Amino acid sequence: MNTVSGFTVTDVMMIDHKNVMMDLSLDVSDTIRDVTPESTAFLGDAFTLMVREGESRWGTPTMTDFEDTVAAHWDVAGGARIEFTFLPKGLTAMYETPQGAELSRKSGNR
Repeated sequence: MNTVSGFTVTDVMMIDHKNVMMDLSLDVSDTIRDVTPESTAFLGDAFTLMVREGESRWGTPTMTDFEDTVAAHWDVAGGARIEFTFLPKGLTAMYETPQGAELSRKSGNR
C-alpha cells in the first residue's frame, strides 16, 4: 500500500490471489467528507475528463450506473480490464490483470 499522496485514506492498493496479482486500485481524489453540490460537480467534471481520456485510448467504455455510483470500464488487449469509478465521496481507478478480469467474469461480476 502507498500513502505518499497525503490522502486521508490509503491511495494505492494491490490485491493478489494465490500469489498472482489480480488488480491494482488507486484513489484519484481525496475522500470528500462533506458531500455538497459543489464537490459533486467538481468530481463529476474530473470523472468526465477521465472517461474522455479513456475513450481516446481504449474506445467506447461500458458504463454502469447504480444509485450514486457510475463506472466506466474497458476490456483491453490481453484480457485486462480498466475501470474508472465516480462516487459522491471520491474517484477511483482500477487495473484488473487478465487473471483478475477472468476471475471477475467467472464469478459473474461484469
